[in-house]
Amino acid sequence: MDSGLGKEAFSIISQGKVEEILSSKSEERRSIFEEAAGVLKYKQRKNKAVKKLTETEDNLDRVEDIIHEIEGQLEPLKEQAAVAKEYLEKKDELEQHEVSLIVTEIENIHSEWGHLLQEIDTLKEQLMEEKTSIQADESKVEEIGQQIQELDQK
Repeated sequence: MDSGLGKEAFSIISQGKVEEILSSKSEERRSIFEEAAGVLKYKQRKNKAVKKLTETEDNLDRVEDIIHEIEGQLEPLKEQAAVAKEYLEKKDELEQHEVSLIVTEIENIHSEWGHLLQEIDTLKEQLMEEKTSIQADESKVEEIGQQIQELDQK
């Protein structure tokens, strides 16, 4: 293919080859002359380039198909993303409300606890007063009991 034969170059061809060239079909002769003229190398390059171009076009078609498929999935994905964002916002809002509710409940319970502690203190004071009163009454009863005994003895 790259023998260097050209229009001003000479090459020795064996006698059997000349006969083979003359007796061959026109397609085979054409390829032999193209090879001798140095055209075959460029034709093969052209064929390789055409093949690569075809493969590239096929790849582009596949890429376009993929792009078309992805574009078809884009809209549902956008909707899903919007739903997910809305869910996250609602979840955050719910958490804030729950925290506010818990804080309010804690404050109410703390307030009630404080009132109950005051009531307990008040009841303790009343209990102490009642105990003191009972002890005073018991001592009066004892005194009266002693007075009755003294009177009974008299």
